[in-house]
Amino acid sequence: MNLGDLISQFRTETADKVVPYLWSDDELTIWANEAQEEAAIRRRLIREKADTSICQINVLANVTSY
Repeated sequence: MNLGDLISQFRTETADKVVPYLWSDDELTIWANEAQEEAAIRRRLIREKADTSICQINVLANVTSY
């Protein structure tokens, strides 16, 4: 899905089909870019958490009891 598709889908779902639109294409582009940045941050945080969990599991698996 590209930006044009996202804007078109947004206009359909919000019934924003009559010119002048409630939101300009520029405003929707800003919104989509911000959403993409937020998603990238979430992905990084989730990945870091998963990597930390894997490290903890590996440490526990290497522990031997005496």
